[in-house]
Amino acid sequence: KEWIRNFHSGRASSWTMNSDNDGRKKILSVVKNTTWSLLDIHDAGVVHNNIRADHIIIKTDEKCSIKFISFGSASFLPRSDKNSNTDKRKDLISLGFIFYEIISGKSSLYTDHRQPLFLTSDYSSGSEEVSSVEEGQHDATQLYVSHIEVLSDLASRIPISFMKMIMALIESKMTARRYQSVNEVYQDLDHPNTFLNDSKIRPYIGKIKFPHDKLFGRNDHLSSIMNVCQRMNSARPSEVILVSGHSGTGKSTLVNHAGKILVEMGVNFTSGKFDQLQQAKPLSTIIDAFDGYFSEVMQSGQDVINKTKTSLLKALGSGVGVLTRIIPRLCAVMGISATDPVQIGFNDAQNRLKYLFESMISAIATPSQPLVLFLDDLQWADISSLQLIKSTLTNSENKCFLCIGSYRENEISNDHPFAEFLSDIITRKIPITKIELGNIDRINVNALITDVICMPELETKPLTDIVYRKTGGNILFVIQFLQSLHSEGLLLFSLDSECWKWDSAEIETKTIPNDVIRLLVGKITTLPLHVQYILKLLSCIGSVCAEST
Repeated sequence: KEWIRNFHSGRASSWTMNSDNDGRKKILSVVKNTTWSLLDIHDAGVVHNNIRADHIIIKTDEKCSIKFISFGSASFLPRSDKNSNTDKRKDLISLGFIFYEIISGKSSLYTDHRQPLFLTSDYSSGSEEVSSVEEGQHDATQLYVSHIEVLSDLASRIPISFMKMIMALIESKMTARRYQSVNEVYQDLDHPNTFLNDSKIRPYIGKIKFPHDKLFGRNDHLSSIMNVCQRMNSARPSEVILVSGHSGTGKSTLVNHAGKILVEMGVNFTSGKFDQLQQAKPLSTIIDAFDGYFSEVMQSGQDVINKTKTSLLKALGSGVGVLTRIIPRLCAVMGISATDPVQIGFNDAQNRLKYLFESMISAIATPSQPLVLFLDDLQWADISSLQLIKSTLTNSENKCFLCIGSYRENEISNDHPFAEFLSDIITRKIPITKIELGNIDRINVNALITDVICMPELETKPLTDIVYRKTGGNILFVIQFLQSLHSEGLLLFSLDSECWKWDSAEIETKTIPNDVIRLLVGKITTLPLHVQYILKLLSCIGSVCAEST
């Protein structure tokens, strides 16, 4: 275990066998010598039964000599059956996980690993998930990391042929091959044309990768947003786009995707997300959004900073101190410390803030660089934020400004503050573009699945039919359902055929919650208890926290 720690301590997390010739030689020496030492033990008629990284001593010399220790759980093979494979299989499985630890630098044991833990398929009696393990039990029946986690960690580091060997040793369902003895393993490792010299590394093999830069079934909606944005360069009055839909329909994804395109076109895009637990902190979401905007300004070079500073001073004058008090990153742009504004009455202070905010928008939203403000989850917006946005939109002096808002229409009643906000801006004849998002159709679900597992659409259609029937085309449900199928081994990558396979009959028996909350609660309960506890603590802070927290 100490050798593994020292080997990986000086190497980047992206280390691969092909990128480090010296490391490659050391790994191969340790792997071969470990296998040879275990072969000696089995040839002597002994099964170790407790192979772990801290039960192997590696001599730190050029040869990397190996010695096994801790034979307290060892047993003798029957004299009449020294070639029995049944007793040796525990050691073979453990050997595979030792190889995993050597290459990944991570422990494969449940007590040390960061992931949910599973039994190997051989000892799970049809059920991989286990609730407890006897203290001190450290044989091959103990909890190991999932085979999916092993594949994920190895795929980007070692050639596919070596990966197949390890997956065969741990008896993964991803390959039909099984080693019957340590001698077979050593022969593969010691062959003159050993696969260990293979340079073919496929980092994404066996992983389901959901495309972050692609939309499914949303081309018309995206076009609607872009058409409105194209009008912003002509110094037109402010406009509004409202995106509505139920949870999981992809409202945020759609707008953020549009935002990336707009940034490439030279449009300033900033966003904030309202939080149900932060409604007692008025304007916090808008402040966060513009804090993000001014952070981008600070990273855009001195010319941009100077230009922004000049525009703001011209528009705000001494009033800029009021905004530096509430928008921290604005202080950095202006090159001044936050100052206490002149104390005035509450109503006057509200009017002053509205005036200064509108002036700030007017200063930074220009025909050459329009401004798009995206406010997510408007159903949780505080009244002060809605009033500030309304006054900005209704100010005819503000040009080249677009506010995009998303909300869950099923959570907006007639007496909801947002309903009043919407009624007011309609009365003021503010141009509004409404976009309603529903679930995607079967064709687009199939396109998504095809993209995720990189198989032809015709071949994925049987899986799509089941997934669509279970999820109704709700994008969030589709993604979560596919992830659960993958984690449970019902959607499995075959290393033998190098393509994805699935168990249709088993998938048909799966149920999925009919609302997002139950879906996410169910997913959280599968996490290790210490991770659940940390999530509880973080939820008290809000939806975002500093990495240092």
